[in-house]
Amino acid sequence: VRNYVTKRMKGENKSQVNNADLLSVMIEDKTAFNGNIEWMVDQLLDFFLAGTATVSLQSQSIIHRASVNQEQLAKLRKDIDASFKEDGTGIFEGMDYEKIMEMEYFSWYMQEAIRICPPAPLSSTFVMKRDATINGIEFKAGDSMQPNIWAIQHNPEQWQRPEEFIPERFDTDNKISLTPGGKKRDVGSYMPFLQGKRSCFGKTYAEI
Repeated sequence: VRNYVTKRMKGENKSQVNNADLLSVMIEDKTAFNGNIEWMVDQLLDFFLAGTATVSLQSQSIIHRASVNQEQLAKLRKDIDASFKEDGTGIFEGMDYEKIMEMEYFSWYMQEAIRICPPAPLSSTFVMKRDATINGIEFKAGDSMQPNIWAIQHNPEQWQRPEEFIPERFDTDNKISLTPGGKKRDVGSYMPFLQGKRSCFGKTYAEI
């Protein structure tokens, strides 16, 4: 990886996607990376190794859930068959990220899989730079916190029957998409990739 990054920095290797790749962004960045090859290598390894492990485990979980629930599996197949057609070699023609994201039930299924069993149950640790009060809780500079994503996505105040695997809870027209009290769920009740400026920059990579 270090050898490849070095060659890209020297212009010996070229981007295959017109500089629209992650490494090109790092090379062009003059603030965080600023030509620091070791920092780029570290981030690339973290991105691919961490991403590959979590996606692999999540894929196994999804396949298992589909195999034990024939009704949900039939809905998945119907959604996929309606969106793609096989080209004769067993490979679906026209399959791309945008088309996949248009599949309604498939999207609900993926979101529910990540809700009930998030690939990273605990977030990385945050350290407070200064004293602050958040929702009535006082934090001092140097205090650390670690969001519990699993607990957030199983909060019984936000989710109906949180321990059950129900893809339809992501259908906004379905009553189960609401809280047990019948209200719209908080935006922060679902955050497998965190949110805001500290959201996981591998989100799209994981979804693909």
